[in-house]
Amino acid sequence: QVRGIAIDAAGDVYIADSGNFRIQKFDAAGNFLAKWGTVGSGDGQLNVPTSVAIDPSGNVYVCDVSNSRIQKFTSTGTYLAQWGSFGSGNGLFQFPWAVGIDAVGNVYVTDEVNNRIQKFTAGGGYLTQWGTAGTGDGQFNAPISLSIDTEANVYVMDSGNFRVQKFSGAGVAESRWPMNYAFDLRGPGVNNSFFTPAGIGAASGPYVYVAQASGIVRARSFGGATVELYGSPGSGDGQFNLPGGVATDAAGLVYVADTNNNRIQKLSASGVFITKWGSLGSGDGQFNLPTAIAVDPSGNVFVVDEVNRRIQKFTSNGAYLLKWGSLGSGNGQFNFPTGIAIDRKPDRRVNPGDGRPNAGCRRGRTDGGAAAGPGKHL
Repeated sequence: QVRGIAIDAAGDVYIADSGNFRIQKFDAAGNFLAKWGTVGSGDGQLNVPTSVAIDPSGNVYVCDVSNSRIQKFTSTGTYLAQWGSFGSGNGLFQFPWAVGIDAVGNVYVTDEVNNRIQKFTAGGGYLTQWGTAGTGDGQFNAPISLSIDTEANVYVMDSGNFRVQKFSGAGVAESRWPMNYAFDLRGPGVNNSFFTPAGIGAASGPYVYVAQASGIVRARSFGGATVELYGSPGSGDGQFNLPGGVATDAAGLVYVADTNNNRIQKLSASGVFITKWGSLGSGDGQFNLPTAIAVDPSGNVFVVDEVNRRIQKFTSNGAYLLKWGSLGSGNGQFNFPTGIAIDRKPDRRVNPGDGRPNAGCRRGRTDGGAAAGPGKHL
């Protein structure tokens, strides 16, 4: 299952190939650049990587879930540091599912079973934490994902409480956003909660977008007020069926991985349908459960096509450009890729894990071609 997408400053894309217990890196054309990771608990080894994030210096942070730790690598996969082990004390984790980086390099981790967020320096130094089990403001029930906006606000997907909560970078609760709509797949009259939120994206403008399993995408202002209710369950234009990911481009346009409809939909910032592309299949531009999506600085759209074990790249209007990947453990192959990250620098290469014992991280180019051999752990 794909858990997130990100893009680094060079436009390079990092895939958490969790079934192969590795990270792979590609350029924006899909050319393979590097990989790193094998199954295990040693330095640079991985056991179910689920999330990847990139700091302002280009370093790569990986949630190594079953090892209850965060690992830090260079952009080419050289091991730098790790922190965390199983437990509930400061700096310890029980299922660290997602990692995010703010503009100054601080690291935030969702600590799911401990029902808290922990914050660290770029080197892993413990700074603070917030959250306990519960339903009140600042409490959590299985936080599984987070997003950080340009103002260093932290948005947390509080999955068991069916809501998103917003905090300052210091952990001060600022708002929580249950839904105030009577319409919900659970039936009329159900309100004040998300129905299994599945993806969250913080735009650079004053909006936050949430894809939730009820097939509805909703936008929220930084203050937490409901701005738009996007769509309804179905397969028509602007309707959704279990969307799994959402991303925005520099112009504020919204792209949704409409997973069970096997397509991508593009919307305006106010939720007006613009275009769509994709259908069920394995041909160019077709999908079999698109579960994560990212947009690079040039407006190109990258989609994790999970069951087809590949990445596809499109223009902002859905014109097919290229693809890379197949089932396997070789360079540029995948076994259930669980996330993708893309750097923000021009002319560079195309982030969370592959769960099988041929674990490793890989680096590739954004054009999809092979460019480098396996990376090393140092």
